[in-house]
Amino acid sequence: MIDWHATAKDFAGPVATVVASVTAACVTYLFANKQVRVAESQALTAKASMEIAKSQRDIALDKLKGDLFQRRYETYKAGLELCESLFTMDVANYPIHDPKIRALRIRLEEATFLFAPAEVAIFDQIEKLVQEHEGARIVWRHHNDEDSVRRREGDRMADALDKLRAVYLDLPKSF
Repeated sequence: MIDWHATAKDFAGPVATVVASVTAACVTYLFANKQVRVAESQALTAKASMEIAKSQRDIALDKLKGDLFQRRYETYKAGLELCESLFTMDVANYPIHDPKIRALRIRLEEATFLFAPAEVAIFDQIEKLVQEHEGARIVWRHHNDEDSVRRREGDRMADALDKLRAVYLDLPKSF
């Protein structure tokens, strides 16, 4: 007759090894499945983060464009206001160093950083004509008793204003 106890003892080691191996394989399979699900979840999170980052980049770019447009428009308006100030000024009574005109001229200097070279050239032309006008006005005001100097400087002021008016009228078309 077969001694079951002895037979069980003989196969106990290999059976235990097989049972332990199967158990380890099952546990490994379960952990691997969990890790696959975690990795898939992380991939979805990374994809969503990438979409959020793209959206934030687009918002930042739109804000930058809006801010740049605002700054450009303010510089454009400063050019218009500067021209209009000279057109309406009472040259005999207007102060020589007017803070408003100085502030507008400084504002025009920012064009270098905000506009392409073609537009910067327009603002440079405005500044050159303003300098010409203001230089003639200063000389004109200081020579009250010399008609020939006042006439010459008055002609220079008028010439600068005529050129400035032409630039002023073309300004909206240029931008």
